[in-house]
Amino acid sequence: PTLPGGDEDPDWLLTVGADGTPVAYQPGQAGRIARFVDDAWQSYPTDGWSAVLAATTTTAGDLWASVQAGDDEFAVGHYDGDEWTWYDNADLGVREGWVNDFAETLDGTIWAGVGNDGGPAQGGLSRFDGSEWHLVDPFSTDGRFATVELEVAPDGTLWAEMLRIDGDGRERYLGRWDGAAWTVRPHHGTWGLPTSSLNDGQVVWPAAVDHPNSSGVGEPTDIERTPDGSVWWTTEGGLFVVAPEAVMTTE
Repeated sequence: PTLPGGDEDPDWLLTVGADGTPVAYQPGQAGRIARFVDDAWQSYPTDGWSAVLAATTTTAGDLWASVQAGDDEFAVGHYDGDEWTWYDNADLGVREGWVNDFAETLDGTIWAGVGNDGGPAQGGLSRFDGSEWHLVDPFSTDGRFATVELEVAPDGTLWAEMLRIDGDGRERYLGRWDGAAWTVRPHHGTWGLPTSSLNDGQVVWPAAVDHPNSSGVGEPTDIERTPDGSVWWTTEGGLFVVAPEAVMTTE
């Protein structure tokens, strides 16, 4: 498949929603959002935002999106197939920043990780119970922290990569929510949670673009894995998909 705007318009990022649907969104000005269904991209209606910061679909097929509404205004939108419902930072319980990742756990709870690029570790983590948002502090200290990334493992465990101000500097932490309690420890590995390794114990090679059928397409700007094992990634050359049997992995 090509990108929603065609391969001549490569400025798209990918995510795979909880329903297994690939979702593409443009982080730039007047960004668009689309999902890949029935071998075609279906665009969502826009609602006056200036940029898209994150997006995902739920098991029910709804869309959640984080957008920039103005110079310093950020919001989270829920699209149920008919209309948008909007929430601001006050609704999420955070003081500043924007949602840069979503996750849905097996109980249907929507989680939103809040951070801000390059600034103080201010943001947080919030969960949606179906009617309202609740601020969550995995550290149980009311400290300042930002959530960088969220992932849900097949067993329902929620993983969160977080950044926190400790002493005179900022420290990285990995949080694990097992459905009942948080476990948090320092995180000294590479940035990013390995989505594919959470799926089946394998890690997709970052150099997947070196596959014989995809030479010369450039470095990946985003990479995701769908439930059927296919790998989707965007590059300056467009959108590429590798079938499960052709994916290069390592234990």
